[in-house]
Amino acid sequence: MKRLTLAVLLLISLIAAACGGGDDEPTPTYTVPGGINTSLPRHLTAVAPEPESTVTNANLHVGEQVASGGICASFDFTVGEGMGESPTEHVTLVVGLEDVTDSAVWTVTASEPPTGGTICYASPQPFDAAEQLVTVRYSDSTDRQFIYNWQFTIAESVASARP
Repeated sequence: MKRLTLAVLLLISLIAAACGGGDDEPTPTYTVPGGINTSLPRHLTAVAPEPESTVTNANLHVGEQVASGGICASFDFTVGEGMGESPTEHVTLVVGLEDVTDSAVWTVTASEPPTGGTICYASPQPFDAAEQLVTVRYSDSTDRQFIYNWQFTIAESVASARP
């Protein structure tokens, strides 16, 4: 049994070494429901609402078309290898199970190419009072994929959010 355990550990070490994981390589960071992870992956500088926070539909600018506020992810497009000439084209924002990228609004720096930006989504309809899972997926200029998940809670019901 000891020999089998040692062999498995050696195999895992070899696989890990072959996959990289050194200080120069970013490792995608995942926040799982129920857990808080304050470490953001490369390029991602902030998310809103804060992971594990409690907000209202009003905090999320539900029903409004806003350039900032709501469910947001902010980026530094220049870190490491950068995110390429058109970085916004390589970002996907998912709320719950719905890809909301096409409904989201980008605010980017005026420089060419842009050096940073924020994507924000404001739902046209109130959310139910429940936990909401958000996923942002993106790639850098070397096609390395990054994924970050976080969750927050809606404190009010749909009925109480309606005028």
